[in-house]
Amino acid sequence: MIVSPSSPKRLRIGIDAHALGSGLGGNETYLRSLLIALRAHPEHDYVLYVSYTGAAEIGAKLLPGSTFHQVSASPLRRLGIDLSQASRLHGLDVLHLQYVAPLFPGCPISLLIHDLSYEHNPKWFRALEVLRFRCTIPPSAAASKAVLTISDYCREDIINRLQVPPDKVTVTPNALPPFYKPADTDRISALWEKLKLPARYILALGNLQPRKNITTLLRAWKLIRNHPAMQDVSLVVTGKKAWLFDEILREADTALAERIHFTGYLPENDLPALYSGALLFVYPSLFEGFGLPPIEAMACGTPVIVGRNSALPEVCGEAAHYSDVTSAESLGEDILSLSLNAGELRRLAAAGIVRARSYTLEKLALPTIAAWEKIAADHPRKHIAS
Repeated sequence: MIVSPSSPKRLRIGIDAHALGSGLGGNETYLRSLLIALRAHPEHDYVLYVSYTGAAEIGAKLLPGSTFHQVSASPLRRLGIDLSQASRLHGLDVLHLQYVAPLFPGCPISLLIHDLSYEHNPKWFRALEVLRFRCTIPPSAAASKAVLTISDYCREDIINRLQVPPDKVTVTPNALPPFYKPADTDRISALWEKLKLPARYILALGNLQPRKNITTLLRAWKLIRNHPAMQDVSLVVTGKKAWLFDEILREADTALAERIHFTGYLPENDLPALYSGALLFVYPSLFEGFGLPPIEAMACGTPVIVGRNSALPEVCGEAAHYSDVTSAESLGEDILSLSLNAGELRRLAAAGIVRARSYTLEKLALPTIAAWEKIAADHPRKHIAS
């Protein structure tokens, strides 16, 4: 094959893949989609840095042909030593990470920042976490040669709050793997049996933490659960206990002793059937840099309710029903009224499938690779080892 002089050279790209196998919600979901998207781009070599047992096997299935190195699960060790050394010893042209850069990188850094939610409301996090974010994310963004993010909303936020030059910040929208689609009845029934789920349920999904606003949803459910239309319906909440979740559990214990099911964390392979079996998906989050679960639900043909805040209107467009998720009364009324409106449910289901299809793996891969190629061309380096 004759390579044009203008063609970018073959790059050796390192990817911090410590989130694989971690159950870290959006961080792991983004990484899995990115690795699948890179299958279509074998023009570069990919080196994955993994931390958890079985992560290399997961990565090999997601991105065949990539190579793997073990790094510590401890952020201090991984970012302070392991990845700093690896960027030199493994001949990387670019090292891609989420949120925080290594202390002493030996190659240009590409940094994906999902959102700056800790700046919008520090009370959503533990005080030490907010301090850690403020001490690490701004200098990491400043030190990185490219900053990637997942929505136009977040791009403007990063530019304005972190004072990052606009030409350095690129939007690489989240994408869905192809298995997010309406599940057949056998898969739905098998999941119902496995999890002991009711036949009719409204679904919420997200780690149990204040920003996801599950407490308001529980209060809304209390207001409508005894309506005649809801007598045989339950509320299912999926997600692991993250932080500051005591209020959620107290609300569940005191107000909702019946017809509510907490499934805990579920593997991604279970989610299409979980979404597909739901009457309605409710995402009461108070802030999202993107909001992937509503798009996952849409892809499975499930009508969606979200709040009109942060990036959610940008991402969901006209394919979602918007509610005031800060009010249990308003949210409860919207859940009930939408549940009773068969025509609107059908419209949202059809519109959601179309909307979800717009978030393709290639739209994630192309701007990401373009950013990598640009910073590698602008900052060439000599390989120490292969």
